[in-house]
Amino acid sequence: MTKYIFQPHKALMLVATILMGYAAQATEYDSIAVKYRNENAVYTNYSQRLVITNEDGKLVANSYVTREKLFISDRSPGVYNVDYLYHGDFNELEDLHATASLPTKTGYKKVPCNNFADINPDKDNVFYDDSRYAVVSYSGLLKNSLTETKYTIQHTDLNMLPAFTFQENLPVVKASFEVTAPKYVNISFAIKGIDPGWIKQTKEEGANTITYKFTATDVPAYKEFDNVPSVWYYLPHVIPYITSYKMEGAKKPVEMLENPDQLYKYLYKYVKGVNIKDDTLLDKTVAEITKNDVSATDKAAHIYQYVQANMHYIAFEKGLEGFVPRDAAVVLKRKYGDCKDMASILVAMCRKAGLDAHYTWIGTREKPYTNEETPLPLVNNHMICALKMGDDWVFMDGTHPYIPFGQNPEGIQGKEAMIAIDANNYKIITIPYAQADKNVIIDSTYMSFEDRKV
Repeated sequence: MTKYIFQPHKALMLVATILMGYAAQATEYDSIAVKYRNENAVYTNYSQRLVITNEDGKLVANSYVTREKLFISDRSPGVYNVDYLYHGDFNELEDLHATASLPTKTGYKKVPCNNFADINPDKDNVFYDDSRYAVVSYSGLLKNSLTETKYTIQHTDLNMLPAFTFQENLPVVKASFEVTAPKYVNISFAIKGIDPGWIKQTKEEGANTITYKFTATDVPAYKEFDNVPSVWYYLPHVIPYITSYKMEGAKKPVEMLENPDQLYKYLYKYVKGVNIKDDTLLDKTVAEITKNDVSATDKAAHIYQYVQANMHYIAFEKGLEGFVPRDAAVVLKRKYGDCKDMASILVAMCRKAGLDAHYTWIGTREKPYTNEETPLPLVNNHMICALKMGDDWVFMDGTHPYIPFGQNPEGIQGKEAMIAIDANNYKIITIPYAQADKNVIIDSTYMSFEDRKV
């Protein structure tokens, strides 16, 4: 049995070391508070480590996130005491821990926080998906308090690794994004946003792994503006994606997403099994809609107008429901659906009418990405129907209830449309901007007089 002997001088040294650590920590945060004295609060540390490992012959990815916040002004503890952590079915939240450090005469007193909630932000909207946010609410905070929120995100689809944004709603003293992976994993990064040159990039090689680091210091808080492109155009962010990997003993590498061809194969599997079975109601409806039509244009226009008038936009997109369109027969019976469902019924109806219709993925103008630069699912957040009419392509967006046939909603003008031709072939067409004389809004009001009343 090992015998432990208490040694008073060593215990005193340990206590002194701890107190010195507290003092040094307090001095560090005091200097930050002075530097940012015109701010209410700052993130002293915002870091994310994305770690890719091999578990039983399968690649697994987890992100370990730390958000440390310093409360500078008297009003900050009541204004910035809540953290929002976004997650979903493809990025699952795990191991959430929160701690508040309250200032004392000798340093900080740590107090655990267990006030958590989980909310779906779209519960009262016509759009419902698996996106959620955990709410961490701190209480009892004082001026100069610190909060530390730590959590893990498990990424269930390696083709949908989330971007890391360096700017927050508060200034960030130190921001860092690290990606560690085995050497046999090939990773690419797309860096987007206005003037991301202040992001420092380094790479470190270990015995079996490579770590890619993206760091920034003294990052200002981002500002949102009205009537400007979405924040993704100007917010500096890094998008990681695995292009391929070859595990030890494997005969050939596993191809992931590196170019538009691979992206198309990834997306096509979600539509190849849609609308395979015939449906009597669908057949009768198409026949009725187009019974007096002679030209292909008339058929297409009447089908489009029918969908606009009778199908209502209501979206349920949990997990893979965000990628797989529902069968046209289901949409017709329900009389509602999301963008993919609208595309599904338009494609099915047009094909039954003898028209050359195709599923089409597209990113709205909220997305600043191209298929070549970021060949990832995040490049697209919308689906429409594309018609080949002679030498021209005509696009139909069934989610818009008013746009006339042959015109395109402003949200997809200037954007790349990936048109599914068949299992192996696709086309990428840039949807043109509307001509100035067509780019108008018409608002009509009709009034009548009856018995001297309007």
